[in-house]
Amino acid sequence: MTARWIAASALVVGIAAWARPDDPAPEPGAAETAIARGLAYLRGDPSDLSARIVLDYLQRKYALPADLAYDATPRTDEDDRKLRVWGRFVGTDQHPEQAALGRFPDDSATPAIEAMVMHALYCDRFALPAAYGELIARLAVAGDYELTHAVLAMKLAEDRGCAVRVQGAARPADLARQTRALVSRAPGDPRFEPLDVRYEALAVLEDFLADRSPPGAIARLVAEQQPDGGWRPSADQPSAPHPTVMAVWALLAWTRPGVPEVAFARP
Repeated sequence: MTARWIAASALVVGIAAWARPDDPAPEPGAAETAIARGLAYLRGDPSDLSARIVLDYLQRKYALPADLAYDATPRTDEDDRKLRVWGRFVGTDQHPEQAALGRFPDDSATPAIEAMVMHALYCDRFALPAAYGELIARLAVAGDYELTHAVLAMKLAEDRGCAVRVQGAARPADLARQTRALVSRAPGDPRFEPLDVRYEALAVLEDFLADRSPPGAIARLVAEQQPDGGWRPSADQPSAPHPTVMAVWALLAWTRPGVPEVAFARP
């Protein structure tokens, strides 16, 4: 797998077939204002480890203020436990055993999200199985969160220089098509619609798949920001760090196209 993996999605599948010309874009300056408010919210609530990991990536890629870089002080015992494996995301590699990364299924079952991501993160140390591309394809069609994490796993493997034989639903054009369908989905019942998965999809579509989101999807994202500056995981819940960092990521990628790539995890 090479850098062409990302570029191929933009070449193979254009936006004309899925973005309506009458989709409204955000008001001028609205996305930048939303980014600033979202970052202020994240500064005030560092409780979510996964959000801090993503924010560290955004700080490096978009040259955000230095105080948004990862703070190595664990917030909870659970953070400390996760960092034994997750630490490589932020440059605190504790050299876990391969078994700690999770197991792949022996049959046609859907692989676990965390196992797929963690094996990609450490693929330069522990070789991926020959069937990893097939497992990615299974993950990509298993659900919405599974799709966004399939894209993340492919990005991590590419960053680490690990070859993956892509096939089926793991091909760049197929991942892009499925992700566009997710971000363009008509709103459902707000009591049950998970919002953060749509924000994740917008982020990886713009950033990892190098494909532009419909302006209307970005305007909708801006409109869903809450008075406290955060975004909610669902309509019946308060703002939280995870959906907020995903929303900020999507807006940064949309407002700053062409920023040079950086590795998602620290070297």
